[in-house]
Amino acid sequence: MATAECFRLGQGSRDVHLYVAPDTNHRARIASLSEKDSADATATLRRWAGR
Repeated sequence: MATAECFRLGQGSRDVHLYVAPDTNHRARIASLSEKDSADATATLRRWAGR
């Protein structure tokens, strides 16, 4: 089984989100997340992009 390590941000980081896609590898995509996490991640990316 392949695993990936998350990138850890330093102190003072803001607006940080962590999502886990079980049973995936480095090719994990937003679509690999649960329905709720996928919607949350998409909403966050849209907000960051100003949409």
